[in-house]
Amino acid sequence: MSKKGGFSSNLLGLKFMQRAVEKDRVKELEVEKEQKNDESQWVLDTKIGKQKLCKVIVEGLPPPGAVLGRMSFKKCNLEIEALRTEKEVEQAKVIFAAQQKLQAAKSSKETTVSESEMATRM
Repeated sequence: MSKKGGFSSNLLGLKFMQRAVEKDRVKELEVEKEQKNDESQWVLDTKIGKQKLCKVIVEGLPPPGAVLGRMSFKKCNLEIEALRTEKEVEQAKVIFAAQQKLQAAKSSKETTVSESEMATRM
């Protein structure tokens, strides 16, 4: 035996001892990796306990007129597609009505002439 109760070099050279040392090393690496992951995620301290939150990546604001909500790709979910088309039709109707109001307001301004304008023109 070597000094201070350590194992001898012959004993440490055996396969089962080398495997035990390797297992300890792997456990330490896993603990370090887990600590790095915990540090990179958000955690809320609440009365119930710690809750991990999902990360959300925002790449900017959606363009004007974009339809937000549930989506279905390649017609996999027909119910969602039907809801989406209904929403798009409603949105188109609202836009059309707003455009009609603007055109009506413009045309009424062009055709109406106030009494003071009429007096100045004559």
